[in-house]
Amino acid sequence: MGVCALRRRAAWQLWPKLLLALLIGVGLSASYWLPAALEAETVNWQRLPVSPTAAFQAPALVAPFHTPDPAAAIPSTQPTVGIALTVLMGAAVGLQLFTRRLQLFGLVWSVAASAVAVGMLMLQLPSLSAALGWCMALAGVSFFAALPTNWARRVIFIAALVGVVTAYVPVFLAFQREAPPFPFNEQGQLQFELRGYGIAGSPSGASIPSQLSLMTPPSPALLTAYTRGLPDRLTLLNGTPDKAVLLRAQSEASIYTIASASPLNAQFTVNPFIGWQAALDAAPLELIPLSDATGYTLSLPPTRGSELRVRLGTTPARQAGGLIGLTALAGLILLWRWQHRRKDWQATFPPLLAPDDLRRMAAAAVTLTIAFIALLSGRFVSPPSPMPGVGLTSSTPLSYVSSSPLQLIAYDVSDQRADKLTATLHWRTSRPLTDLLFISSSLISTNGEVVAESAPVPLSRIPTPAWRTDRYYTTYLSIDAASVPANGRYTLTLRVFPCPAHGTNCATNRALTFFDERGASLGTQITLPRILTR
Repeated sequence: MGVCALRRRAAWQLWPKLLLALLIGVGLSASYWLPAALEAETVNWQRLPVSPTAAFQAPALVAPFHTPDPAAAIPSTQPTVGIALTVLMGAAVGLQLFTRRLQLFGLVWSVAASAVAVGMLMLQLPSLSAALGWCMALAGVSFFAALPTNWARRVIFIAALVGVVTAYVPVFLAFQREAPPFPFNEQGQLQFELRGYGIAGSPSGASIPSQLSLMTPPSPALLTAYTRGLPDRLTLLNGTPDKAVLLRAQSEASIYTIASASPLNAQFTVNPFIGWQAALDAAPLELIPLSDATGYTLSLPPTRGSELRVRLGTTPARQAGGLIGLTALAGLILLWRWQHRRKDWQATFPPLLAPDDLRRMAAAAVTLTIAFIALLSGRFVSPPSPMPGVGLTSSTPLSYVSSSPLQLIAYDVSDQRADKLTATLHWRTSRPLTDLLFISSSLISTNGEVVAESAPVPLSRIPTPAWRTDRYYTTYLSIDAASVPANGRYTLTLRVFPCPAHGTNCATNRALTFFDERGASLGTQITLPRILTR
């Protein structure tokens, strides 16, 4: 009898420790991830083998409770934290009612967690983000306690433990360091990704404030604003927005035409592309008179001196959130310990977990945690390995935008071999592509003669309709240059066109039109700036 009592007491003292480990993991992961979501800041983390490589999109968590910009909102079909938490609460209460195991603590924590979560998502309080993690953990506990069978409890508990360990391992092992500075442009973003620093996922991109003053406006005053990437928009912040009218918006090329009946002295905010947050130096917008003297072309010059530095690992704000959560957890554990020592409280608040359910899980939980840490620690302690792809150490930055969402952002041409000329092109797309695109190249002499050309090839091994907006794709071209005359100067030209039949029946008459950084049309044939000498 005494031995059974001791075993029962030892097992009874085991479950708070396991529950404590589970809640600590949820809280630490919340203190790491949720401030970034609520503050809509950039989240950069070294990828886990079991994690998706997609960019972390903050609007997927805060919408529809808080949508500061409809243009940057994620479609409502994606689940949000609020919706998921509400579904979890409803499932917990419904399961308790169905199994006739309705417990007071489950209802109390469900209502409290829902109120805190909705309030925090609406008010965007990052300092209390860890509390949202505790509320989600308690909602899961209430759901767990309502399960009628022991095997279901074991399955749910192990699944939750696996998720928590996967989430909070980066918090323990991520270290403070800064990525080297990269230019604030598409080429810098490509370098950032290819060197293994991850993908920046900001919901609205970076804003570049610039002043535009027209003292002597033309008649009529036409302004063509050219931006790159997502979201394609030009915003009038102040000045005379009531007198500026949007005449035309060519979204495919990100070109906007604005007419104004009076001089403009307004401040514009240009979002070059989605996925970056950085403090930029003020860069004045450049005004270029149009050839017909009817207006100006408003272009965004390269931002000089602007660099991006992304800090990997935990930040003081997240560490403070973790301390707040740990303090709340300590008080909660003390309350539960006091509860189990008073019989009147045990009658009101039944035990959360039975000792028999947790005794056999203790060894498995500890082993699983050690295995995850041993498996993933090398990915965080060692320097980041470059992602699959071609680095830009020898590539030339470029910014050509086509009439479709396709963008050519860098290239490299090699003519080291006498019989072959190779070219590497880096592409990205700001929106999903619908056509299957092919590319052909030609080597042009100084007198305009085609001396060599290549057959149409796919733009990438991945069909262009399957391209993602947060990835970069590479084209490898090879031109037979054995018959090219020596002692000459040549340029490489490119044409991109749809081929619905995968290489046959290509619609060369529908070749894409490209635009340079100033928004000027380059036509359907791109000429790379580099001059080749043989």
